[in-house]
Order: sequence, then structure tokens, then C-alpha cells
Amino acid sequence: MEFQVNEYITLKLEEEKTIIYMVDEKFIQCKFVIFNIDSVSLENTEAIDELLNLGVSDLNDDVDNIKVSPKERFWVHCSSLQAWSEHKYNTALLDSYLAFPILKKLTEVGDVNAQRVFKEEIAKKLRSKVPQVLRFLLREGYATYLDQEELLFSTLNDKEAEAVLEISRSTNYRYYLIFDFDDLREFFVDIYRGYDDLHDSKYYYSAFNGNANEIEILLDKKHPFIPESLGDLNHLRRFYLYIDNVGEVPEFSIYLESLTHLKIFCFGKVILPNIINYFPNLKSLDIYGDISGLTHLEIDDAGIEFINKITHSLKNVIFKMRI
Repeated sequence: MEFQVNEYITLKLEEEKTIIYMVDEKFIQCKFVIFNIDSVSLENTEAIDELLNLGVSDLNDDVDNIKVSPKERFWVHCSSLQAWSEHKYNTALLDSYLAFPILKKLTEVGDVNAQRVFKEEIAKKLRSKVPQVLRFLLREGYATYLDQEELLFSTLNDKEAEAVLEISRSTNYRYYLIFDFDDLREFFVDIYRGYDDLHDSKYYYSAFNGNANEIEILLDKKHPFIPESLGDLNHLRRFYLYIDNVGEVPEFSIYLESLTHLKIFCFGKVILPNIINYFPNLKSLDIYGDISGLTHLEIDDAGIEFINKITHSLKNVIFKMRI
């Protein structure tokens, strides 16, 4: 059995499996059946992803209970892909795990409609409240198709997007979105950026529901000041500050009540002011020096006094010289 969706997409039933062909090349298999496609609202961009978030076993159980034949499944897939195509590839109508690989391939083979909406659909889904979808988009590299401004304004509210954009401009580093900083364990040991990694031009932030949750910033001799726009990230939970041989870190007046976790990594000569006074709700504070980098770390008397004072209320305080 065969069904042509448009000039680029054809579905074929082969050995009781529905296979998608792209310009006559075998591309991908359809695995899940959604029966209420007609009732899905185009305004609810999460609808099908939320259904699939039930889990593979639940979906397979539902299909088995309904006892759908391979031919019936084939025609449901055909109907779904046809509706998706007719609505200009709106990803509200198709599983993201299926929609984005197809969209990407369509842009490569010259589908003008796909090329027109590809980045727009990525931006729309990067605000997904379905964790698996966001992880999928990030790990498959779809966020890299957006430039810095497109990425920030698709994942953050306007005020916070402007704030991170200003941080990016002032430090001259591009920011990349990740699901959360724990995902960085595949790049850094214990979420630790070594000296050789400091200047690779990639820095990260995480976001949820239009707000920045976590961010990292580098201070060096060219950019020794913490950008004041950091204070506009009113939902920031974790802040990772890397300081590369700036000597005395300039005082600043950023006040963040939302911040609960602060990590400071020092390389070379660093004199810390009493910066933690501006984060009144800290639950953990880590300050690292790098022995291999011959760190000379100083904290002024007021800073030491304040650290001693808050040590009793923090769940975790670490002062380490890290090898």
C-alpha cells in the first residue's frame, strides 16, 4: 500500500510497518498512532507531545486494546501526515520526534514551505513544557539553527532575553541553551570548566517557562565587570562565575533574592569583594582555586566575616584549591 502526502513525502506499508519515504528514499518509520488528530487545537502546541509523554508502553497498550490492524494504522498515519502538510507543517499536529527530522530533511531537499517554517517551529517548541521534547531538540542540535537573538527571544521573556543578550555582548561570548547544568557533566567534570575551556567562546544558560534558571559568566582582563543586566534575571537559581586573573574584582550592586546556588572558580590572582552579600537566600556556596594555575585567592575581611556568619545557615559551603 502506498499514499503520497505531497511531492516530497510518500508513505508505504511494508511488512506491516508504515515507512516514510522522502523523495523516493526510505527515511523513517512511523511508530505511534494518534486517533484524535481532528480534535487537536492548533493553538495547543503541546497537545500531541503531551499525549506521547504518557510513554511508549502506555501507547502500545492502548493500540493493542483497540486492536488496530496494520492497514488501519497505515491510514491513520497517512491522515496525520496529510493534515500536517496541509497546515504548513505546524508541529502542534505531529509528534516532535517525527516532525523535526522530517522538517529538517524537507529543508535539505528544497521544500520551500519547510524552509519557511523550520526555524519558526524550532523557536516555538523550545518553550516546550514537555521535558522530553526540550531534551530531544537540544541533544539533536536543533537550537543551533537559531542565531543568538532568535534563541534568546524564543526561550526567555523579552526582559530576560535582553539581559542575557547584553551579557553576551559585554563578555563577547555566545550563549547556548541546555536543559539544565547537570547535562554539562558530559563536557565538564562536576560541572567544572577547566582553564583550557574558559576561552572556547561557548557559554550556557538554562531556561524554564520564559525565565533563565542557570547561567555562567567569565570575567577576564578584557571584561572584568559583572554585567549589571544579571540583576534582571529575577528567577535565576544557579550562578557559575569564572574569574581569570583579574586581580581585584570590581564591586557591584546586583541584588538577586532568587539565587540559591553560587559557584566561583578562580584562576590566577583573584581578590574577591564581599559579593555574596547581594545573594541573601543562598543555600550553597562553592569557591574554587586552581593549584595548577597558581591561584592567588584573597577574600577581604568583610567577606570573611560574612562567610563565617552565613556558614551556619547554608546547607553547603565549600572552599577548595582544585588540582
